[in-house]
Amino acid sequence: MAKAKPLKREPPPALSQAAVNAQTTSLKAGLRRASERARRSLTKSPEAFLHSWITSLQRQYRQPAKDCHIAPPK
Repeated sequence: MAKAKPLKREPPPALSQAAVNAQTTSLKAGLRRASERARRSLTKSPEAFLHSWITSLQRQYRQPAKDCHIAPPK
């Protein structure tokens, strides 16, 4: 039985430090905004908090709402 050759992987393209810093700053700002919105809604109810948090994360990462299994508060 022949020995399998290891797969050669191409290294990902190198990003400049400025590009990495910009992406990190953008992500941190988005998460900060999401957590502020969620913290404000926490005073309402735990269900509202969860729904707000999931919705804000979906908005941040552009996920479709159908992935959310928690019904919005009434």
